Amino acid sequence: SNKSGRSKNPQETEETDKTPKSAIDFSLYLREPKYSLKDVVLPPKTRHQVDLILAELQYQDLIYKEWGMGEKHKLDKALSVNFSGPPGTGKTLTAEALANALKRKILVVPYQQLESKYVGDTPKNIAKAFEFATTHQAVLFFDEADSFLGKRLENVTQSTDTAVNLTRSVMIVQLSEYEGIVIFATNLVRNYDPAFISRIRWKVQFDLPDEEARVKIWQAQI
Repeated sequence: SNKSGRSKNPQETEETDKTPKSAIDFSLYLREPKYSLKDVVLPPKTRHQVDLILAELQYQDLIYKEWGMGEKHKLDKALSVNFSGPPGTGKTLTAEALANALKRKILVVPYQQLESKYVGDTPKNIAKAFEFATTHQAVLFFDEADSFLGKRLENVTQSTDTAVNLTRSVMIVQLSEYEGIVIFATNLVRNYDPAFISRIRWKVQFDLPDEEARVKIWQAQI
């Protein structure tokens, strides 16, 4: 019996023990995008890249089904995008704006929750994020992606190091199988594993705004 005087049901104990120690309720991080492309002020080169990404997304069926590109690119069907640049340059806002333009919700995966203290759970959480985004047809957004997609460790000697390498491998496998839209954001693109970055279709650099852009940003807030 327990301290409350109630005996534990063996079935209840078994079910409790099977519950993932670090399970994430992804529904808490699924939301309607708050910003549109009208809210985004970007340098011309960056904005042009964003417009091209949006065009590919809007005509994805035409390109991959009617034009037959899907037969030539059977792997890596995901439209994968990486936004890199200093904090405050509009990476998250632009991800939301793209989701808004596509009339989709955005699943903002929380790194702090994704990175589990339990060895082996982080790769499972990544797989579940992709599954949840597929089910809800949401734009999948990983912020601080360099935190768990850094260069692979060599001379692996500990189980935690093995888990770090496994996390990168699982992400690459998920990218190969996923058919949705996934956006990564990082302040430190140089920390990425080269094997991962080579799988990304669009790589967009976000720079700090110049004086003209700062004026436009200020005007947009008035």
